[in-house]
Amino acid sequence: MVKIYCLIDPRTNAPFYIGITSVTLRARLNAHIAEAAVWAPGFRGIKAKKQKFIRSLTDNGLRPGIKCIILVNKAKASAAEAQFYSYFTGLGFQLLQAPHRFVYPGDKAARKIA
Repeated sequence: MVKIYCLIDPRTNAPFYIGITSVTLRARLNAHIAEAAVWAPGFRGIKAKKQKFIRSLTDNGLRPGIKCIILVNKAKASAAEAQFYSYFTGLGFQLLQAPHRFVYPGDKAARKIA
């Protein structure tokens, strides 16, 4: 089993990233923060946007939250991540990841899980 999780902006309690992990949520959050610590203004791409966002939080004494959305079988993890990406963006949340990385299972499936 793996976890589908979201990173949460502590200022608004809004999700800003959906991910998959097989490690503890604490370990995954610490890895995100460590990645953000090496962010530099010249970095480009969607991953750099996430790193810059996390870095802006930590530079201001804040720490993103992390929350497990659901536990799923590893074979279904990518589909579940895509469903939750679709669900949260459908609610109007701006997620800091590339939507093209997902194979969309369709809105009906997203509503079914949510």
